[in-house]
Amino acid sequence: AKRFWLLPPSAHRELVLHPRWHGSRRQSQHHLPDSIHSQSAIQVTLQPGDLLYLPALWFHYVESLTSNVGINLWTDGHQSDVWRRITDRELWTQMMLG
Repeated sequence: AKRFWLLPPSAHRELVLHPRWHGSRRQSQHHLPDSIHSQSAIQVTLQPGDLLYLPALWFHYVESLTSNVGINLWTDGHQSDVWRRITDRELWTQMMLG
């Protein structure tokens, strides 16, 4: 199982992101979830077999609750593109076999 904290793009001010030129750009300078005080934070716990769609520009923090393996799939964000990538058996086979 994994626990996710999701924050909308508007939460960027309270996260204190590293500067654009920094190697950890787009990441918070504070440890999450300790620094999440926003009422806009959403907490989700995923169980084996669950899938989470994270919209573009949303921030997230992940905590593993058990031993697990996760697969990230990046898309251009169009709904049709996301659905095609999720249901493409050949793509998943390639990802799993390396």
